[in-house]
Amino acid sequence: MAGHDLSLRPGTERVVVGQQLDDKFVVGLVVGQWMVIRKFGQQLVVGLEQRRRVFRRRRFVRRWRIFRELVRDMATRPISPQDHERIASAIRAAESKTDGEIYCVVAHASDGYFFTAAFMATIGMLVVSLAVAYGLEAWWLSIRLPHFVLAQLLALASVLILLWALPALRIHLVPQRQRYQAAHANALRQFLARNVHRTTARTGVLVFVSIAERYAEVVADAGINSKVGQHVWDGVIRDLTQHAGDDRLADGFVKAIEQVGAVLAEHFPVTSGDTNELDDHLVEI
Repeated sequence: MAGHDLSLRPGTERVVVGQQLDDKFVVGLVVGQWMVIRKFGQQLVVGLEQRRRVFRRRRFVRRWRIFRELVRDMATRPISPQDHERIASAIRAAESKTDGEIYCVVAHASDGYFFTAAFMATIGMLVVSLAVAYGLEAWWLSIRLPHFVLAQLLALASVLILLWALPALRIHLVPQRQRYQAAHANALRQFLARNVHRTTARTGVLVFVSIAERYAEVVADAGINSKVGQHVWDGVIRDLTQHAGDDRLADGFVKAIEQVGAVLAEHFPVTSGDTNELDDHLVEI
């Protein structure tokens, strides 16, 4: 019976040790993957928490979200110096009839989205890996587990490098709701950072567009908010996004400024002591 004891065969010990090393290696790779996912998840949570803090700020400001049918193809053509001058002239003309203030901001993108896109890509890679594993088993194919995990990590690293090198790809991996939240948070940041909320009569109005997210919003301060209904601002956004969809974003801003100016002039006509409290130009960020 001793002659049939596999534990006494030469080389058997080396096979067992090799299997133990493979197991430890795989455990290390799996732990590494989990740490990567956890890191991206933490960054995502931090980003969402920051946005929630922004949402809780300045509750006296009434906020107008975009229409969900917003532009499918918002303008990608750069706004020329001539367009900047047209918009500045439109602001000056509108403010000449009112004590209110109009401020315009266009953002090329409201967030970098790297960690969000990386997190979504990581989840996608794990789902694809699971499908591949079941496919290999169904076709009676085998691959060593360390090699399979290494292939996962290599594919994930390639995707992350691609996302890092090509920022324009990131937004396509971000859920639409989160894109809107990022753009909305940016609109509120601009409203506060540009001091639109610090006008004397609280009659500042921000017209905001974020191109990458295809998002437009009007943010009005408390003074004008109490006098104007939601449908008025809906009309402003509707016309602005229609122009943006036709690749005429500058025309859309001019039209929006004229409409906002008319609303301000109706409720806050210009007085003799009126001063210009905000710069009269379009800000690109």
